[in-house]
Amino acid sequence: MAIRTAGALVLAAATAATACGGGSSATATRAGLRGTVIRGPTAPVCRTGQSCSKPAANALLLLTRSSRPTVRVRTDAGGRYRASLPPGTYRVTIPRREGMSIAPRSATVTAGRTRRIDFRIDTGIR
Repeated sequence: MAIRTAGALVLAAATAATACGGGSSATATRAGLRGTVIRGPTAPVCRTGQSCSKPAANALLLLTRSSRPTVRVRTDAGGRYRASLPPGTYRVTIPRREGMSIAPRSATVTAGRTRRIDFRIDTGIR
């Protein structure tokens, strides 16, 4: 019984190591984007000394690359996002309910690297 259990543990450990890709090679293939999304202006009149923008909590970003399906990424309560993506250049858009437009409108993902890109959503408030 003890030999059977030990054999099962060795097999499970070997399977887990193979599935994870083993160490640095798994890390080298990771790629994507991360950053913060800010929404503004948040009021029709901006006052000196007061911020006229705020983190875009729970905002939806749509990342599209050529004919592939669109990747949907939602920000957290602090406006932060993270997306694991294959390398390539993505068009970045938002649903109309999020605001008028987003900048920048594109983002390039490089193999083996998570790139920081911060976005700004224009609310259209004037």
